[in-house]
This record gives sequence, structure tokens and C-alpha cells, in this order.
Amino acid sequence: MARRRDPRALPLVRGLLAQDEVHPLTFRAAAYLADPTLLPLLDGFDPSVEAVGQALRECDPLIRAQRDESAWLLLNTVHLRRPDLEVAVCGERCDLGLYLDVTDGAGRSGHWFVDGLLGRAGDDPERAADLAIADVTSMRAT
Repeated sequence: MARRRDPRALPLVRGLLAQDEVHPLTFRAAAYLADPTLLPLLDGFDPSVEAVGQALRECDPLIRAQRDESAWLLLNTVHLRRPDLEVAVCGERCDLGLYLDVTDGAGRSGHWFVDGLLGRAGDDPERAADLAIADVTSMRAT
């Protein structure tokens, strides 16, 4: 239910997060729900644990807004630098995060998890755009 972002799962996830022992999938469910009311329950957990960090990022509207802005800057930079490429940012309803798709129109394309691409680029959307462009254009040479 949480993966479908069904709000009926929220009370169960709240209850599970309030327990002494919390299963990693509970943090995953919290991430899917992306509900800011879960933040106080998540604050006591170690954010360096991947599942906890992901839940904190997804539930925090400011962090999500920053990610969305970075994705927009990434898309816009690719488009401005290479208007000949088709570029899109998309997200799946039952998945976490955003994806960047770049296609050259000749069948060569790239598909990246935006957070991963930004991580490779030191969280710099312009550098991430350069990496995406280089990845797609290097496919032309092969």
C-alpha cells in the first residue's frame, strides 16, 4: 500500500516507526509515503543508514523541492547546451526519485537516476548535464 502511496498505510507505518525495533522495509514504506508528519518519528534514527536517509529525504518537503529544482536545472542545462537532444525528467508513481532520459534521435539514449547522476557530478547540475551529454555522445562514436 505504501508503494502505491495509499494514505491508509500511514497509521501502520507511524505505529511501526514508534517501536523500539524497526525493520528496514518500514523506512522504505515511509519513503514511499513521503509524508512530512513522519519526520519527527524518523529523527531519532541514524541518517547514514541508507533506508533511513532515503526516508528522511522523501518525507522532507524542502529536500524534495531542492532535488526537484536540481533535476529541473539538469534538464534545462542539457537542453540549452544541446538543443538537438531530446531530454526529459520523469518519475514512476510506484518508485522513488526521478530519472533523466536523453535521446539523440538516432536511437542512442541514456537513462539515469537523477540522484546518482548528481552524485557523480558532486551535486552540480551543470556538471551532471555535461556527464549525461558526454555519455550519450560517446555512444555515437562506438
